[in-house]
Amino acid sequence: MAAGLGFKTFTTGEVLTAANVNGYLMQGILVFASAAARDAAITSPQEGQACYLKDTNEVLTYSGSAWVAVGAGGGITLITETVASTLSSLSYTSLGSYKQLLLWWSGIQHSTTGSSFTIRFNADSTGGNYQVFGLDLMTGPAVGAPILGNQGAVYTGSANTPFGIDANGADTYKHVSGYLIVDNYTSATKFKNYRGHHGFQNTTTSNYTSGIYNGFYLSTSAITSIDITRLTGAATFSNIANSSIRLYGIS
Repeated sequence: MAAGLGFKTFTTGEVLTAANVNGYLMQGILVFASAAARDAAITSPQEGQACYLKDTNEVLTYSGSAWVAVGAGGGITLITETVASTLSSLSYTSLGSYKQLLLWWSGIQHSTTGSSFTIRFNADSTGGNYQVFGLDLMTGPAVGAPILGNQGAVYTGSANTPFGIDANGADTYKHVSGYLIVDNYTSATKFKNYRGHHGFQNTTTSNYTSGIYNGFYLSTSAITSIDITRLTGAATFSNIANSSIRLYGIS
């Protein structure tokens, strides 16, 4: 779609060109059934364009890098929702431009035991790039074990990772659920602070496991992808019915 030309007062008898229509008359609020319908119609959005989505009943404007809800200062925007099905990994690369990102997951189940899944930024597994302090909280012998130091992922405990280890239980409360907040992720000059929490049941040990953590990603490069990665084993992960993985942008 053409870039907006601003405002113009047309005079009597003036020829209305295609450029006039695209540049002036098409700059109102465009109505679409959904974000998918909008993105199919507007393949090259321009900064300042506006749209209304009927499925979510919201008005959004294009910031130059992402569609942002009008009046969303200090608010939260759903960037994307995923229902995982037999995945060995999952990467989010369309992160928009917000102050913070919030990744929220629930109902994650592994296809079998023997596997673990964690989270990384920019597909970066460099051990010195993640400095983490956290606690492994679990039933069994390792209650309250501290996690401290450099790691190759957002959080990796001895028997604890954000997307679970041996998380193959049948009951809903045994599946992996959690959240991760990342601050200032677009910065090209600062380290990135993150914090999160998750819980699940390790089917092999029967321990109920939870992790609480605060960390720094020691890179001044902007975070352009959040990657859910399999660390060990050969299992896949899926969402149980009526659950999902949701990525939000916080303005």
